[in-house]
Amino acid sequence: MGQRAFTWATATLWNAFTVEVDVVAMNTQQDTRAHVVGELYETEKNYVKNLNFLLTSYQQTLKSPEYSAIIDSNLVDDIFYMVPEIHAHHERFLEELRQRQEARDASLCVGDVVLQLVNDPNVVECYTAFTNNWKTAQEAIKAASQAKPAFKHFLVARAREHQGKLDLKALLIKPVQRFPQYELLLKRLQKHTSREHSDHALLTQTIGVVQQVASRINAVKEEALQHEQQQLCLKELENIIEGLEGLVQPDRTFIRHDVVTMQSRLVTRKERCLFLFSDLLVITAIKRRSATLRKGSSLPLTLVNSVESNKFKLSKFIPLDDLDIARSRDESMKKLAREIETLKEDLKTLQYISKLSKTLRCPRGSMDEVIQDMITQVQKQLTERQETDSQLMELELTVTTQ
Repeated sequence: MGQRAFTWATATLWNAFTVEVDVVAMNTQQDTRAHVVGELYETEKNYVKNLNFLLTSYQQTLKSPEYSAIIDSNLVDDIFYMVPEIHAHHERFLEELRQRQEARDASLCVGDVVLQLVNDPNVVECYTAFTNNWKTAQEAIKAASQAKPAFKHFLVARAREHQGKLDLKALLIKPVQRFPQYELLLKRLQKHTSREHSDHALLTQTIGVVQQVASRINAVKEEALQHEQQQLCLKELENIIEGLEGLVQPDRTFIRHDVVTMQSRLVTRKERCLFLFSDLLVITAIKRRSATLRKGSSLPLTLVNSVESNKFKLSKFIPLDDLDIARSRDESMKKLAREIETLKEDLKTLQYISKLSKTLRCPRGSMDEVIQDMITQVQKQLTERQETDSQLMELELTVTTQ
């Protein structure tokens, strides 16, 4: 009897201890969750504060008549493009967060509030447009600073007034960084939210949407960086080719170069270098023993060696609209060129799909392997086509002149 009573008492004590541990663990998880929600709110409040500083201390001030002498109004619009719209969206979001955060109810959700923001097409379009314009904004700041020393002094003074001493460029990068910050905070919040909590499923859905939007914004940013790289490449080529001016144009891209032998009417054969762009062909004479290329070149690696050992002088500058292939050794060259272009587009699409697939929350099975196999096959076909293309060494061009 005594042994049974002892066993029962021990079991009761152990059960009570287990329940107490579970309660402590639950309270700890709830406290951590509440802390992360508070952090989400505080970072959002600071973000809105920075956006407000951009509008009141910079945009609205510079748009006033007294500052019209130091910067053109159109440049102000370029610099702060979409900032008012983004600020308005986040002011509303901040108020929703404030109400949820101040309620201090462990059962309340925040996933639905964040989802409403990041799933709003207007919000996504604002961020996409802002990111696409970001480089333009930086160029506008640079142009205004170079044109008017007073504007440069204005920027320095405003940076001193900011609580964190952040300058204009540091503030303008904040929207680009915000969605990746959401992803990190939401993942932490989900980690400290039990599966039984109604917010867990909402957070899972919201994280997926945030990743998709962040990926889209990042794609726009990468496209803008690629465009910037192309512009730097054009500028460098313009400096390298003696006598070439006006090469740098927003819609122009460099495609490739080739060293060829051209035959004149006098049957004289001369070595020339052809530079092919999206809208024109540049033919240059070649001079040996050029100065070495500076470090940090923006030129493609395939061109670097040629540039380091040669100097180029402009011979002809021909728009592609005035150029026709009159005769080539291989009449299938045009078809081959189209195939190469198609394969390049397919490769770019597959690489983008591969990147998007990594944002999926559901099991991907063999999807990654299939996509990678397709990428490998397209790369192989592209290499084969380009090797064939390099063998088409002779063609006759017809130039239309006025």
